[in-house]
Amino acid sequence: MRFINLLSIIFAVIISASAPHAFAQFNPNIEIKEPQNSLEEKAMQVSQMQYPREQVVAQATNAILSASKIAIENNPTMAALNKQYPGIIDEIIKSSLPIITKAYEDKLPLLWANNNALYMNNFTENDLDIIITFNQSATGIKYKQLLLNNIDLTDAIKSASSGVEEGFGANAKKESDKALNNSVNKTNRQMTQTELVEVFKFENSNTGSKLGLITEDVKNMVGQWDFYFPDNFQQMVANVQRKAATKFMEEADAKAEAAASNEDGAE
Repeated sequence: MRFINLLSIIFAVIISASAPHAFAQFNPNIEIKEPQNSLEEKAMQVSQMQYPREQVVAQATNAILSASKIAIENNPTMAALNKQYPGIIDEIIKSSLPIITKAYEDKLPLLWANNNALYMNNFTENDLDIIITFNQSATGIKYKQLLLNNIDLTDAIKSASSGVEEGFGANAKKESDKALNNSVNKTNRQMTQTELVEVFKFENSNTGSKLGLITEDVKNMVGQWDFYFPDNFQQMVANVQRKAATKFMEEADAKAEAAASNEDGAE
């Protein structure tokens, strides 16, 4: 099944690690504006249905935090520090959640605007009506939700976080493709025959076929969007994490000193 859905956003960590290609490019300077006509309104509706704010922000944030945690755990210095101060890595990751969540919330309109342009260049207003109708149908909602619930990108995230040695991007992409295939197979088993026929008819319609043709464009654009942050973003995250780590160690040391003092007093 090639229906484009929220899963594309989860692949951003993986796809951005792959070699550059000639697909549609993410434009960070695209104008964000209110729809001016019915075609733009429907393109915006499809974009927001495909990438709903709450789910997209949560999935993207969780993916980047999971990848960051694995990378930190694989760092020998941080691994040693975590032995001396158990839980410090979890505290560092937790401290990053608010700033990363806000960053994704702030830049989500850029993703919508880029996708609007892609949809308007490839679909007629009637095409968009068909996509909206399927997305809002009981079958479309169930299919997309099952795909999301069934995806397991643990191995893909590990591959994407394992380093920058030659080939790691290809391995991560391979793992993400496998995860998607597994999710599709599991989802198909959970759908009724009638529902599967509805999905098949949509995906093999003229409109569904057009969606299939721009799948890689959408994935590439989402991947580039996922890694687009303000120039000072990495420094901001590093500062937050550094403060969290320092506070965690100071509190742990203070507790240890207090415990030792109590023991001396008891003697």
